[in-house]
Amino acid sequence: MKSAVIDKILLWMIIFVSFFSIFFIVIDYYKVVKVKDKLDALTNYGARMKSIGKDDTTLVSGLNVVRDNYFNNIEDSNLSCVSLGTAQYQVIFNANITFKNRFLNDGEKIYSRSVSFNEVNSIDQNCSLDLSVSQ
Repeated sequence: MKSAVIDKILLWMIIFVSFFSIFFIVIDYYKVVKVKDKLDALTNYGARMKSIGKDDTTLVSGLNVVRDNYFNNIEDSNLSCVSLGTAQYQVIFNANITFKNRFLNDGEKIYSRSVSFNEVNSIDQNCSLDLSVSQ
């Protein structure tokens, strides 16, 4: 009789620990998905604004409006845009963030990329945005 009670207690402890382990894995995964979703929104906005000819200062102020409080404030130094010599009518907007989480390895980067048709001229533009998470 005593061994059956101990077995039930051990079984419930294992179920309890397993449930909470899965619960925290789901929470960590949700944070990664949330960061990726916000990063996608920033790249879509950045590619669109750059494709209609907005300058970098206007672009950065607009990105600060779109960003969530989860990211640090975006400065002009976080954005770098280069005009390439090819004439393929496109704007490529890349963004990355170093995100520390138990789900990911420490210091692993999350990337997002968006490409838009350049409506201003035929020159390719390549922009990259480096972000950090607010703690």
